[in-house]
Amino acid sequence: MNRLSIAALLVVLLFSLACSNLKKTTVTEENKRELMSRIAQGNEVTNEERHLLVEYSLRYNLAVVLRGGRPDLPTGKTIGEMIEEQRKWDAQQAQTGNTPPQPQPGH
Repeated sequence: MNRLSIAALLVVLLFSLACSNLKKTTVTEENKRELMSRIAQGNEVTNEERHLLVEYSLRYNLAVVLRGGRPDLPTGKTIGEMIEEQRKWDAQQAQTGNTPPQPQPGH
């Protein structure tokens, strides 16, 4: 009976982790790949938020990208914090007139 209780507790714990709010989840090395998969495949973030996360990752990993690597989510922050930081950065750039040109369709 004790093993059954432990197994049930583990199932509930795993289910609650899988259903946790993505934006409130802190990125760690252990959960980074799972979070990136949830961001890409799920509907837990909007397309705008997904775009903001890509911009944030590119900005954060600029040196890696310039060497031909792929941008990656930094650890230690929540997905929501990254989205908000990128929104603030975009707004600040718009205020100072440093907005990069927007890509044209087909380019």
